[in-house]
Amino acid sequence: MALKNKTFLQKERLSSMHSFGKMGFFPAFLLSLMVLISTPALSYAENLDLPDFGSTADAIMSVEREKRLGKEFMRSVRQYLKVVDDPVINSYVQALGSQLTSQIGDFPFEFTFFVIDAPSINAFAGPAGHIGIHTGTILSSESESELASVVAHEIAHVTQRHLQRSMEKANNLSLPTAAALIAALIIGSQDVQAGSALLMATTAGSAQAQINFTRAHEKEADRVGMQLLADAGFDPRAMPIFFEHLQKKTRMYSNAFPEFLSTHPITLNRISDTRNRAEQYPVQKYNNSTNFHIIHSTLQVESNRNPKALSKYFESSLKSGNYQNEFAQMYGYTLALLKNEQFDPARNNIKSLIAKDSERVPYLIIQAQIEIKAGDQDVALNLLANALKLYPHNTPLTILYANTLLENNQPEKSKKLLQAQIRHNALNPVLYKLLAMAEQQTSSKSAAYQALAEYDYLNGRTRMAINYLQMALKENDSKKYAHPRIEARLKELKQEVLLQQKDKETE
Repeated sequence: MALKNKTFLQKERLSSMHSFGKMGFFPAFLLSLMVLISTPALSYAENLDLPDFGSTADAIMSVEREKRLGKEFMRSVRQYLKVVDDPVINSYVQALGSQLTSQIGDFPFEFTFFVIDAPSINAFAGPAGHIGIHTGTILSSESESELASVVAHEIAHVTQRHLQRSMEKANNLSLPTAAALIAALIIGSQDVQAGSALLMATTAGSAQAQINFTRAHEKEADRVGMQLLADAGFDPRAMPIFFEHLQKKTRMYSNAFPEFLSTHPITLNRISDTRNRAEQYPVQKYNNSTNFHIIHSTLQVESNRNPKALSKYFESSLKSGNYQNEFAQMYGYTLALLKNEQFDPARNNIKSLIAKDSERVPYLIIQAQIEIKAGDQDVALNLLANALKLYPHNTPLTILYANTLLENNQPEKSKKLLQAQIRHNALNPVLYKLLAMAEQQTSSKSAAYQALAEYDYLNGRTRMAINYLQMALKENDSKKYAHPRIEARLKELKQEVLLQQKDKETE
């Protein structure tokens, strides 16, 4: 049965009732967010009745305000967490998330999925459908359906408007401050001492009431997430299986977690509940995609500090047939060979892989990277130009091609390519960084400063962005028609800083 937004989601909200007592904004808000974004192994808890707020979440925060909050949230996340810039990894996670959200129907937000470079098993849902997944979660997933179950759970937090239900008085804060507050809690969850201090400072006497409310969120997210998982073609039984994995890890490391979080384990009741629900779906065979295995191989190579040993491992597994996916194993072997600067074997391996499998973007990228590192720049440029003909406006290919053009003194071509791509993806900081380099190489200093301003702004450095815009106005090459646009942007950023200062003064 397809998951329809106006019907299925409303039924889920009406499925049970729960009263939400009045409490001070900061303790309740902070605590609910802390649990919502905590490590899944910690935040998943026993089943309780669900709160029913109907459409009041929409009344509490408008769609437009939440969209702006989502953008501010991402800026704060980029400022404090290590967001993975690898375009291949990001493209896979976005594609996986899109496969799940395609079952939702009409929804006011375009979901954004991104990856945090951290070995812990964690995922979180921010405002306006911004969902982060740790690399540890990807590597710990033994099947694509397990990974999809985590993402589906976080998507359900968004579709059920759990964050909005906990933000009744959030409109009293400016967007930058509210976004920074949410991001601060995520950052706190990454560090045991910081997380403990934050909990001590914010939970006060209302902790238990809000814990119960958040447990209800988790139960609802399990149910909605499983329906979403099944409708998108993944194995619903993967959710309880992954929960069991997390329960084992919780038992192994529970002494290292803040005491409060230990009250939110993955219980046997919860595993039993999700398993019973999963058994209602027909049994069928679910295959992992080749791209899932490719991303596993990519992270395996990137996290390994002994490329020679890793290369031998891939070679040995290919000879013995000890692998889950031959194409992904060949891809991992190519990456390891490249890391060891064994260019000829790497070339032969990727050519053999492309001959066996269809031309995938990761294959085309690694093929070009081999030539770049081997010093055959013309060959690399030709490969990338042809690849973009096959996959126009593909962000990973565009980034590599634009950077290679810059390294080969072709800034004008790179600039046009980047400007076109930014029109398709204006929120990728890497594009602005490369554009700044291209503008600098073509002696367009004012435009370079503007690009740097947007790069720093997207990474949460608003004051630095203001400085760059001020520098842009002073440059002689700043065209008259550009001045009003620069000044308008400068005014926006200064106003944002002013609002942040006012919030701090009123705390």
